[in-house]
Order: sequence, then structure tokens, then C-alpha cells
Amino acid sequence: MKNGMFFYFVIIGVVVCMVSQASAKEREKKITITPWGWMTMGEVVKSTFIDGDVYADDTTDIGRKKYAYSSNYWHFDFAETWIIYTDMGLRVQAPAGDKSDITVHAGARIAFNTVLKENKSEQETRNFMRSFIPYPIETSLFTRHLDAEKVKLSTKLGYFSFKYNPDVRNLGEYLFRSGAYPPIVVSGFDIADKTKILGLQTRLSLFDNLHQDFFVHSEIQRYPVYDFSLSYLVNYTPNKLFDIGAGISFSHLISVDEEKTTPGIKAAGRITIDPKALFDMPIFGEEDLKLYTEAAVLGIKDYPVFYDDIRKRIPVMVGFNIPAFNILDVCALEVEYFPNDFSNSENHIWQQSVPIPFTGEAKPAAYGEVNKYPFPQRDDWKWSLFAVKSVGEVGEIIAQAASDHTWRKYVTTGKAGWLLGLGDEELCQSPLDWYWMLRFKFYLK
Repeated sequence: MKNGMFFYFVIIGVVVCMVSQASAKEREKKITITPWGWMTMGEVVKSTFIDGDVYADDTTDIGRKKYAYSSNYWHFDFAETWIIYTDMGLRVQAPAGDKSDITVHAGARIAFNTVLKENKSEQETRNFMRSFIPYPIETSLFTRHLDAEKVKLSTKLGYFSFKYNPDVRNLGEYLFRSGAYPPIVVSGFDIADKTKILGLQTRLSLFDNLHQDFFVHSEIQRYPVYDFSLSYLVNYTPNKLFDIGAGISFSHLISVDEEKTTPGIKAAGRITIDPKALFDMPIFGEEDLKLYTEAAVLGIKDYPVFYDDIRKRIPVMVGFNIPAFNILDVCALEVEYFPNDFSNSENHIWQQSVPIPFTGEAKPAAYGEVNKYPFPQRDDWKWSLFAVKSVGEVGEIIAQAASDHTWRKYVTTGKAGWLLGLGDEELCQSPLDWYWMLRFKFYLK
């Protein structure tokens, strides 16, 4: 708690120092300070419960268990668990000369852990229940090097969010927030636009409809961390009917420790079709009727035993914006198919430091010596229904019902999810498992 408070006030101090150091001339330009906050609430309606006493060689009651676990791990029944937390933050953007802007953005969350180990003492339970969690959102320097009518060149350096698919609301965005070896897919409530990049982005735009992005970025989401990757994306909008994009990422290309790294090449492509370009009907909202899809290859090269079939490393999602007739900003239905043989879990990556998918064993055997565990295939399909409504210029109301790739550690919201070993498993391990969430968001401009 004390360390978290110290970190939060350091971030706020950096914001104040950066603004105060601006020259008198720069202060005449607009410095934007945006405070914001939101309240989130929801419920896990159904989540497959796996008994911690089930061992890896026990396949009984297979209709209830997606796969077996070692009894060394804690497993809780998340069904009917309520999730409530509050976030607040401050975003400051200040000019740095004529062509650059500095952005510092930080937030904090107040949350209560509702999933607890039953035999904890009363004092320990109180410590687990309430959390104050500060977190950085952005610290970046954006520079416009060329700003001509038909050619634009810019760079962004630092820690920032990047979203290359403007239409997805939950599923998709595979290139940066998914892993290879093992192929890990990530999604969740209102996080599609929050994928973090630590590094340098260079953007070249031609004729306002062709954009190319080059990235040199450091790994901060999955083990081994700090490896450097090179990525390239291109987006082309030939007309109002079509929007096309593709990208490739040389993941973990430059290793800080070659003994821990398994480099992989990820590729992704997407297309959006907006039929409203064929007719003029004001009754439809700007996002209504859009049909979009995205697919990715999470590791182009095959490896024996675990990664011998590229088809099982290809997630595909399709989305459709249901007509909301200007009542809602967006009402998006999304479906995903990902025929992965193994659990979508980071268990062995973080706890065992090996590039092996979770096989149901607490400690994996040596690579190449483990046969594929015969998991029942119940988690190939995911779905999401997302809606958002703007409230003037000061806020939004966001709602979602989904069976997606939300990690259990994020549902617990605080330290308990990490300390109790809840972390690296999906909340929804069957298409029948699902949750709903509601968020009230406000900001001052």
C-alpha cells in the first residue's frame, strides 16, 4: 500500500515538474489537463468451477471440468461473484516546441477483492479485500517531422496505447496483445483500446488514406520481458466502403537473454465493410451496419510436440454493428473461433519460465517429452455483446456481456489474484460461461 502510494505521487510529481519547466513562450500555447473517472460494476453469471483436489491423471466428470489441474493450485468458484471498482486519473498534455507534445497520464483504482482463500485469518482477509492500485497510462513524446498536405511523418516515443483496428470492441487486436509459443489470446471489458507499447512508433501517412506504422518496442506483457520486437502495420482506406489493414511482428527478435527467449513471427490481417457507403439513410448511426473481421497467425513456424499444426494457432473473429438508430453510439456483436489444443493460460510461462502451453500439470516435463493432454474442446468459441452511449461531452455509459479471454486475476482486481495463484487461467472456459459489466465514465475537458 505504501509503495503504491509512493509510486502514484511520483507520477503526479513528474506531471507537475514537466508542466512547470515549460518556457514562457510554450505556456502561451494550450496546455490540456483532463481529469477523469469511472465506476465499474458487474457480475460473473457462470464460470466453470474446477476442484483443486483433482489431479492431472483424473478425467472423471469431464462434462464439468475443462481439464484437470494439480492440487497445488488454488481454484475458486467465481459464479455469482460481483465485481465493483472505481478508477480516477489525470491526463496532462503540454507543448514542447513547435512540433512536439509531451503527454503524461496516470490513474489509480480503488477495489475490493471478493474471491478469497477460505482459511485466511480475519486480519489477512481484510488486507486482501481492499486495494489501492496506482498505474501509469502514458508517458510519451510525440513529434511531427513532416506535415504536408499529402505526406505526413511523425514519431511517438515512450509508453503509450495503440489500437490498429478501429472497429473491434473486445475480441481481436491480435498482433500486439497476443503471444506466440504458446499462442495466448487476450480480451476483456473495455480494454481493446488500451494495449500498451513501450518503445518508438514511426508513422508515415500518404494521401490521408494510406498509413504505415513502424515499431521498435520492448516486451512488457509476457515473459521473458524486455526483449525487443520489430513490427510493421499498414492501413489502406480506398473508399468509404472498405477499410483494409495488415501487419507483421517479429516478436522477441532481439533477446536480452537468449536462453529464455523463443522468437516468433506473428501476422494479422483485417477488413471492414461499411454498406452505408452505398446509400444515404440518416436513420442509421455512424457505426451502424459495419461488418468487420480479423485473423492472425500466432507463430508462423511449426515446432514438434506442442506447435506442429499452424491451423491451431490462427484465431479468427467476426463482428457486426447492430443498427442502433442513433440511440446508442455502438452496439457490437462479436464472435471468435480459435481451435487451440491447450488451455489459453500463461501458467507455465510465468511460473515455470518455459515456452510450453499449460498441460494440466503443476510442473511440466522437459520439452519434447510431454504428450498432448487430451483436453475436451469446449473453449474454441468466444462471444461478446458491447454497447456504448455518450452522455453529452462529459461522459459515456458502457455495457458488455461476454464469454471472452478475461483472466481470473483481473476479476479479483488486486493483489489477491496474484498471491493466491488465481492468475493465469480464463474466467470463461466454456461458451456457456459468461459475465456482464457496466461502466459509468466521465471526464472534464
